[in-house]
Amino acid sequence: MERLYYCHTFGHISHDCLELKAKKQRQDKVAAIAADDGSDSDDAICLVGNAAESDDIFKSWLVDSVASTHMCWMRGCFDDYQTTTERSVTMGDKGSVATAGVGTVVLNVIVHGKTRKIKLEKVHHVPTMGFFFNLMSVGMMEERGAEVSFKGGKTIIKISDKVAACGTRKSGLHHLDMAPLFGNCCGGLSSALA
Repeated sequence: MERLYYCHTFGHISHDCLELKAKKQRQDKVAAIAADDGSDSDDAICLVGNAAESDDIFKSWLVDSVASTHMCWMRGCFDDYQTTTERSVTMGDKGSVATAGVGTVVLNVIVHGKTRKIKLEKVHHVPTMGFFFNLMSVGMMEERGAEVSFKGGKTIIKISDKVAACGTRKSGLHHLDMAPLFGNCCGGLSSALA
């Protein structure tokens, strides 16, 4: 019998997975947009808007201008990974959720009609965020020299004056323009973005 990709458990299929069902039930929760509370804590803050669209929600990455860190809910997206026990994410309702690890995620994005790979470093694995999209922190990207702009419903991310990634505003949220996925969550390896 095959192992279920979502929970890495043998013996059941996706529509019977209790972990996946619980995640789907939390999908409709409304949060607000990720922010840093200014405290001395190393904990990340995460407040996210409700995404009305369900297409490709499992691979969606939001470009978030107030997220304090990159966050990904799927363990399978990480190329390298270190388990963590002392970090957490504060959600929009002020509840705290522990991070399971931190690592590198490689994304297949579409730039000017062509697929390219970008690498996000120091991404926090937050499997119980309560929603099915991931967050790309504008602040983290800018700290590493990227330039991010939002205009006319489009998001442009540049590194050294070259477009590294693009996004589109949908339902009030800026989604990265992602290439179709084959095999794992996000892709292979290439240029570092943040």
